[in-house]
Amino acid sequence: MNNTTNPLDIEYLIKYPNLMISIFGFVTNLIHLWFVSRDIRTQPVFLFLTVICVSDLFQLSATCVTKTVSVINYIEHRNCVGYFSIPDLIYKLTSEAFFTASEYINSWIIVVMAYMQVGYLRKKKVVTYQNVTVASMVTVLLNIAFHILLLTSLALIISRTPWTECTPVVVFTEYLTRNSNFFTKFYTNLRDFDGLVVIIRLLATIFFPSYLFILSWKTADIQAKKTSKLIISVTLSFISVDILIVITRLWLMEFDENGVSTNDGVLPYEIGKLFKTISSSFRPYLILAVSEEYQKNLKSFFVLTTSIDTIQVEEARDWRRPSATVHSEA
Repeated sequence: MNNTTNPLDIEYLIKYPNLMISIFGFVTNLIHLWFVSRDIRTQPVFLFLTVICVSDLFQLSATCVTKTVSVINYIEHRNCVGYFSIPDLIYKLTSEAFFTASEYINSWIIVVMAYMQVGYLRKKKVVTYQNVTVASMVTVLLNIAFHILLLTSLALIISRTPWTECTPVVVFTEYLTRNSNFFTKFYTNLRDFDGLVVIIRLLATIFFPSYLFILSWKTADIQAKKTSKLIISVTLSFISVDILIVITRLWLMEFDENGVSTNDGVLPYEIGKLFKTISSSFRPYLILAVSEEYQKNLKSFFVLTTSIDTIQVEEARDWRRPSATVHSEA
């Protein structure tokens, strides 16, 4: 690196904390997965938390791999801003879809989780393990199907654009604006549909947790209060990151008089990913701090481990006593 004040160099440097935090978060979420999945049948909300944990694991693993590859590629292709080969392009599209699909699944899971808890508090509609399983599977499958379609449309368009080494992303944008065919329309329709869905999701993310907060404040059901508090806390962990990303983009992005961005937005994008990595890595600690059931699982594990160690020590002592007796008699 010649100058660390260059935006590209700053974007490169951000990859290091992102990489280190993602490794830490991956290990933390692996441990978290074991504890949170223990009571998914008796505590249906824990099934939602398990889905969130698995999605976070996918996000963190994708981040770990992509940042490692980016650091290595930067050394060999420092001046290459776009993609430097077709395999590199395929890899970047796949890893990005992998990360984004997990992010979308989490975003919708918190909405579904809050919606079902609102239904319980309003109509005393019991949330069962079967209901949560069906809701989780539908949410996951729909998001995966949408991202497969989106990835396919991107690949079809890019296959029709001229390619040279270090092709910038702007070539893709130029092809969209200058051509009108089945491929561009298919992608544009998917993108517009995605924008509409994002707006609906954002409104639902604000409405249902807010409504849940009001209902949990009024209810006398202690267990329902605890579950609602957990759901609202997890939801806030996502909303706070979204707010930070918006602030970062407004701070670092430059726009002309027509509202069109005048820079590439790489730095705000990388900082946004860093915020998401931090949130995914420390979300297990938030759940531990809020959920009493989770704390009980953790305590019971250590109590059981201590009991097993004590039994093993006693068995070892009992095994030594007969031999000691034999030697004393002799």
